This record gives sequence, C-alpha cells and structure tokens, in this order.
Amino acid sequence: MSYLFLNKYCKVTANLSVTGIVTITGWITMADEHSILITDEYNNSNHIKREQLVGSIVVLFDQPEPGRQLIRKEEEVLEVGR
Repeated sequence: MSYLFLNKYCKVTANLSVTGIVTITGWITMADEHSILITDEYNNSNHIKREQLVGSIVVLFDQPEPGRQLIRKEEEVLEVGR
C-alpha cells in the first residue's frame, strides 16, 4: 500500500479523547491501515487511530525542513536546528 503523505509536512484534524477536535500540523512518519504517527515542529508526537481522523490528510506545500524546531519568543517565531 502506498502512502503519498509519508515524511511530508501535513495538516490533519483528529478527535482526540483527551483534547477533543484538534488540528495538528507536522510530518507523518508512520502510517498503516489502522493509524498514523505525526510529529509537529515542537517534536511532540501524536499517534492517531484511523477512526479519530476527521476529514482528509492535507499535504502542505510550504514545508519547513524536518528536524527544525520552532520556538516562540515574545510574538516572534524563531527557527532552530535540532
């Protein structure tokens, strides 16, 4: 099975049991027929089951490099390497 969104910068919406419906932007690093694993810019990973997904997985064309981390500092966003 081919997953064209693997290792791409994507946006997904999911209904998570703890936080409710959230939109997560990051890199999908693992996918199978039951779930995906997405890691955001802050290196937080979310394992999302297929039944928790709301809508489609959207591949974003404007993509930071994987491994870059965003840090918020007084209204400005800084990009730093890992």
